[in-house]
Amino acid sequence: MKTKIILLLAISALFAGCVQEEADEKFTVVEILNESCTADSQCITPEGYLARSVCPYTSKCIDNQCTVICPEGWMVGGERDEHGCLGPAGYAWDEDIGACTREWELDEGQRRAAKIAVAPLSYPVTVTGVNVLRCPGCFNVGVDVLRCPGCFNVHLQRNDNQEQLTVNIRNWGVSGPVACPEDAKICSDGTVVGRVAPDCEFAPCPSQEMNEELCSSAGGNWNECSSRCQLENQGRSDVACTMMCESLCECAGFAGFACPEGYTCRTPSRIADALGYCVKAEGPISGASVVEANNDIVDANNEFALDLYRELMDSGGNMFYSPWSILSALAMTYEGARGQTAEEMREVLHLPEDDEARRNSFRDVQEGINKEDKSYELLTANALWPQQDYPFLDGYIDTIRTYYGGEATALDYVTETEKSRQTINSWVEEKTNDKIKDLIPAGVLGPLTRMVLTNAIYFKGTWVMQFDEEDTREEDFHVSPEETVTAQMMSLTGDDARFNYAEDEDVQVLELPYDGEEV
Repeated sequence: MKTKIILLLAISALFAGCVQEEADEKFTVVEILNESCTADSQCITPEGYLARSVCPYTSKCIDNQCTVICPEGWMVGGERDEHGCLGPAGYAWDEDIGACTREWELDEGQRRAAKIAVAPLSYPVTVTGVNVLRCPGCFNVGVDVLRCPGCFNVHLQRNDNQEQLTVNIRNWGVSGPVACPEDAKICSDGTVVGRVAPDCEFAPCPSQEMNEELCSSAGGNWNECSSRCQLENQGRSDVACTMMCESLCECAGFAGFACPEGYTCRTPSRIADALGYCVKAEGPISGASVVEANNDIVDANNEFALDLYRELMDSGGNMFYSPWSILSALAMTYEGARGQTAEEMREVLHLPEDDEARRNSFRDVQEGINKEDKSYELLTANALWPQQDYPFLDGYIDTIRTYYGGEATALDYVTETEKSRQTINSWVEEKTNDKIKDLIPAGVLGPLTRMVLTNAIYFKGTWVMQFDEEDTREEDFHVSPEETVTAQMMSLTGDDARFNYAEDEDVQVLELPYDGEEV
């Protein structure tokens, strides 16, 4: 029910104060607005739905709303309450401040759920589910369809003949009251097509011409070089959304190509439908169910990753780190912390307070990562190495072993410092398939060492699109606008060279999926 409430808030933000002149009934004009102020209004009339572009495009998130502009034949109106607040425009009386306010404009501009009435229509229509996130953010449109900012899509349901059917309202006019079921079929080339009005027959399996047409109707730009539809969320300056889709919003997929992890079309295979929409899977698919079931820990990991990146980004040079390794290792130390130390660690790591939920989530994610039936190798391991005469509580050791997969091995740092170092390094070397040797250099450990905590992660995978070694050659690599070096550059051309890509003035991001398309 929460998504329904948020949607009602979002669509009433701007145009709810417009009503049609000289009409027997007042029909509300509403607008879908995201934080980037990229929006199209939906003028709802008895005849159907007419979309008009009313807000300027900007790549930056803004706090102010776009200017209210009523289309020709419409006027600002609506009934005011006893306090003079214009309810259809989202205003309500606030006793605390003694003024008409929009609820989502409170609390430093953060939008909050609000129920705002929409005038009755000739055909009963209910709008279901939009979740607007702060910048960088995404639309969660419909109950289960996710699109990044800049993409326009809303689900409506109507109850003709006691049925609930779904219709996609896209960038321009959609004639009502036609509504087609949102199932799909798989074409011979692996792409998926859905049903289209007015007869609700399946659309033709896409040729290049049909793909181009569908791309245009979805609000995208057809890329002649890659024969691919580049949706509006790709190539925008809001790169953080594209980079963090797995955690923030799950950007839409490309038509006929893989959806993000955890999202699938309502078809047997995990690919986007003909317009590039990916819907959330009803049941577990691959490793995604682990992530979906443990959103608190996944969110904690992503927030911690970004916080840590902000601290490390000014250190200079190339950077490669595993936020999950660091988080899980520190979470083990958090299990032994109390008082202010525990409170500060929980805040920095963004950990849930509920001990049982947090521990179970760590265990589930660890088991999902270390599962055996994968097309790639990804293993993590944790270990505690306490000083032998500094015993730990049995409950703490049991917690680490049960929920974090960590083993505790007592060592003698006081009299056998070098042997202890070699024991730990051998463990790391074994867990990383001999890739990491001498993790702890000589001189780091000493007689005052009381515990060492280690986390190892090993990954080996094969790209879906293989690079031919013969195509590797020396090319210029631009370290900065002022510095260029020569480096070995891989190359891939032709129809196989199709990858998700995003850029802005500071960064270019290329996604290279591994075999199995889980990583």
